[in-house]
Amino acid sequence: MSYKSGNMRVTMRRLLISTLVLLLVFPSLAFSYDSQELPGNDVTPLIDGTNIFNQVHSMIQEAKKAIHLEMYEFQQISIADELIAKKKAGLEVQVLLDQSSHDMGNYLSRKGVEVKYYPPDASKINHVKLLSVDGNLSLIGGMNWGNHSPMNHDADILIKGPAANDINTIFEKDWLYSGGKSSYTTPIPLTTFGTHTISNLTTFRKTADIK
Repeated sequence: MSYKSGNMRVTMRRLLISTLVLLLVFPSLAFSYDSQELPGNDVTPLIDGTNIFNQVHSMIQEAKKAIHLEMYEFQQISIADELIAKKKAGLEVQVLLDQSSHDMGNYLSRKGVEVKYYPPDASKINHVKLLSVDGNLSLIGGMNWGNHSPMNHDADILIKGPAANDINTIFEKDWLYSGGKSSYTTPIPLTTFGTHTISNLTTFRKTADIK
């Protein structure tokens, strides 16, 4: 095992343990679960800020139809300006932010980018870090987009294939729940891009909790 792959496994193990601890300490967070196995994906682990943010810039710059972003901490003005440029170029650009990121949300909104806050309840947080481009390429993981985030030792995963479409659908559900009216989606492709099978485990509110 290489040094980097070893670090990747340690990082992902810590993320899993942290999630399990949260669910044990705050059982009310475990509303309902949804998961399905999706084969035929290409998966690329990305470690540390340089690799992750190079990929972020590349995905945004190469987007053709839609950019969907769900982010906990977002302070990177260079990325915000790229999103604004894509919106001006005619792409659908939708951004879901945590309630703590209103400064960035206001900056994007003034420039025409669609912005919503998830969850709508300001007493809760949205700790998701998700970027989906054109419905078929997704980046998820632990890296925030704060001013100092590029210096963090963190991990993301780049996914191309059916699981990336599924991740885009997860964004769409959060977007609609937050008051968004519509969101670009694509059918899960029959074409396979790799050999990895992925299960996207998502939590969502029970119907009785949605008001």
